[in-house]
Amino acid sequence: MDEAPKPRTKVLKNGAVYDLDRKRIVANPGGGTAAFGTQQAAMARERKAELKRETIAAAANEAVERRGYGKRYGSLAFVAEIASVMQRKATTQDDPKAVDAARFLLQETGLSDKQAQAEPQVQRVEYGIDAPTLALLRQALAVKARDNRHYQQHEVEGEVAE
Repeated sequence: MDEAPKPRTKVLKNGAVYDLDRKRIVANPGGGTAAFGTQQAAMARERKAELKRETIAAAANEAVERRGYGKRYGSLAFVAEIASVMQRKATTQDDPKAVDAARFLLQETGLSDKQAQAEPQVQRVEYGIDAPTLALLRQALAVKARDNRHYQQHEVEGEVAE
């Protein structure tokens, strides 16, 4: 008569029985609060994500602390650094990513064309950019985008011709 092999188990500190072959808890005789259910798992995942966000923000702020942004912008100093870098990139004439950087800045400040169309009755003046300057900036971005498309098309046609 063949006997079925007994499952290899281990009793954990909280009294739960862990199956070493199936790699999971198979019994929890103690029950109650010692059990780790789906609700606790969801709360633990959310807390872990929150700690991750806090750690990333703290590390990013520490990296830009030498620029003095911490005094002025507090816990969002790293955001100020990102905006500063994007502004420099957006205003560099020969940078192929200038349009993307400018688009990022306009979207993040709420000044993009899409947002302006959604709120046409509101005349926005934010971050020291008045309406005429903003219109000029948008016009310059449109010209830059057109030039970039022309350059990219010319480059592709040149590669095909060779």
